Amino acid sequence: DRLQIGSAIIVVRQPRIPCYKLAAKFQRKDILARFLRSGRSGLYFSVEREGVVTAGDSFEILSQEPLAITIAEMNHIFADDRYNRELLDKAIATPALPEDWRAHFAKSLRSIPVTS
Repeated sequence: DRLQIGSAIIVVRQPRIPCYKLAAKFQRKDILARFLRSGRSGLYFSVEREGVVTAGDSFEILSQEPLAITIAEMNHIFADDRYNRELLDKAIATPALPEDWRAHFAKSLRSIPVTS
């Protein structure tokens, strides 16, 4: 998704994936998966066009890629379904996703066990 906030334009790039420190803090091994399943992992943007953003500025969705993988779908891969071919293919085909993420998903796709 591309958004305008104030005079800046930003692009959604990837979900925020919590690190092991969260599990240590809460002393729960399942906290990372629970965090991802919550749908509130957060996300990272890149700045397409610098601009001025002030408190109270509204935002406008400039464009959305209907075939692009969503943040929720990526969280689902990480938390529950790392061998989901359909979602992995969708991630690899999403140009806004950083190259290292697409490479990670391509590697996951290649490692799916073959069933006969």
